[in-house]
Amino acid sequence: QVPPEFADRVTLLTEKHLDPVDVFNATLFNAVRQPDIEADAIMRQTISRLNGAAKIEDLIAHTGLGGRGFRSIARLIGSRELELQGRVRVAYDCLVMRRAA
Repeated sequence: QVPPEFADRVTLLTEKHLDPVDVFNATLFNAVRQPDIEADAIMRQTISRLNGAAKIEDLIAHTGLGGRGFRSIARLIGSRELELQGRVRVAYDCLVMRRAA
């Protein structure tokens, strides 16, 4: 119970109300939040030359970073340096592009 002086209304929000794509991506971004200075620098240099969209797996193959590259790209999406093309879960076959300044 909440007195009317405290709030006009109370809304119950559960995991059933959350978009599964948002939950998946947020969980991934949380899991990779620890920087990898070397991999992040290499990936930032790679995406600085990016024109248009590229598949995540192609960026990783280009850098040779493997799993470190995937985690780096996830961090760059989470920090909004890259953006996903469409409302999708972050995966190797997703398209990403640099965010417009």
